[in-house]
Amino acid sequence: MAGGPSGHFPPLGASVVVTGLAAVVLTWRDRGLRWWVAAAFAVFVACEFLFSVLFFRPRNEIMFVDPVDTHTPEYLRQVAGR
Repeated sequence: MAGGPSGHFPPLGASVVVTGLAAVVLTWRDRGLRWWVAAAFAVFVACEFLFSVLFFRPRNEIMFVDPVDTHTPEYLRQVAGR
């Protein structure tokens, strides 16, 4: 099945979030583990979304959405260097 990242990563991210929520719910009764799992899940979700929005989204639009001759080589070098 052919496709780009926009077809694969959103379902993968959603499944990871659902699995993380399930882990939090399933470990909630264990007081020693409860906050570790909840904190790990919160940090993962925050960092994953921030990293996706701040780093990957602009590059993905350039690579997979915009037509080939939209950007100049200088602009592409500048974006790649960030």
